Amino acid sequence: MARVRKLLTHPYLMIAVRLFLAVTFLQSGWEKATHLSSFVVIVKAYDILPVWMADVFGRALPFVELLVGAYFLIGLLTRWTAVLTALMMASFMVATVVNLVRGTPLDNCGCTDLTSLTEGFGWHTFYRQLWYMIPVGLAFFGRHTALSVDSLLRRSPEHEVPDENGT
Repeated sequence: MARVRKLLTHPYLMIAVRLFLAVTFLQSGWEKATHLSSFVVIVKAYDILPVWMADVFGRALPFVELLVGAYFLIGLLTRWTAVLTALMMASFMVATVVNLVRGTPLDNCGCTDLTSLTEGFGWHTFYRQLWYMIPVGLAFFGRHTALSVDSLLRRSPEHEVPDENGT
């Protein structure tokens, strides 16, 4: 079991996980930010939040996703970013399930491709969101020691190993 944990938290795997999440959230946030009014309409169509809150959420989420993507890209506050991402994904999954159970006829889930109807909405939306929790979990539990700002911040003088002369 220790060997599996070591493999699943390997620093090079963590780089790949962070890059995957970074690209995903940068692309998704950019798509939403550049089609903000369309995204706000989709958020309101979910009919989960009061209209004013759906408007605020729809206008803020793209920029939160861009920030999350940037933090994953540079490896800054990676565990906290993973927690925020897990909370976002959980809210998306709840909204998806509620609307699937209601039978809400949504043409687009609002996940990434806002300009076409190819993305659709259905149980595949929920399963994709659930699938994304795997790399988010890996990012939370992983060792971020390679190519990350987190590793640079941990390298303070009091944490450095002295050489053979004791300096």
